[in-house]
Amino acid sequence: MMAVLTGFSAAAAVVIEPSALIMLGCVAFCLVSVREGRSYIPLFLLGCILPGAVLAWYNYVCFGHPLASSYNYSNDMVMWKVEGKLFGFPGLRRFYELLISPYRGLCFSSPVLLMALPGFLISLKRRQWRNELLFCALISGLFLFFMAGFHAWHGGSAAGPRYLLPVFPFLYLLAGIAFTRFPQLYLLLGVASC
Repeated sequence: MMAVLTGFSAAAAVVIEPSALIMLGCVAFCLVSVREGRSYIPLFLLGCILPGAVLAWYNYVCFGHPLASSYNYSNDMVMWKVEGKLFGFPGLRRFYELLISPYRGLCFSSPVLLMALPGFLISLKRRQWRNELLFCALISGLFLFFMAGFHAWHGGSAAGPRYLLPVFPFLYLLAGIAFTRFPQLYLLLGVASC
């Protein structure tokens, strides 16, 4: 059942935000690469069918082809392009803007997510759930790298880093590990986040 829910939630994220396809690929890779995960592949795929069909239908209705990407039809007033491209190689400035900047920084709008870094380091020392937490760190890092290369990373008139929303659950899992070691700091940052 968990594999179906994981597949469904990952595929549903893709329907909402096409860049979440990175997560879908990471979950599929994890299932294939871990022996215990291979038995869950059919259930994972079952969970992907409904959201995948909804996305294909949406793309067909809006763009004339089930495999079309909404990014190809983006409004140039919202989706900034550099030399005709939506994506480029991410620089350090973009990582600063995505993570720390008061304008749209992830850690500025949700300071409790700063606890993801010590949570990740603590998880490396523990055996229990290590693979799962490494997966959370990998998927968060890949998604952040992807968004740092996106020229319209700011997300228009959103209140925060809206394009990073798909990685919040993974970062919160990592941050939660740090709660046992630093409960007062975690609570302080949690209150600041609210």
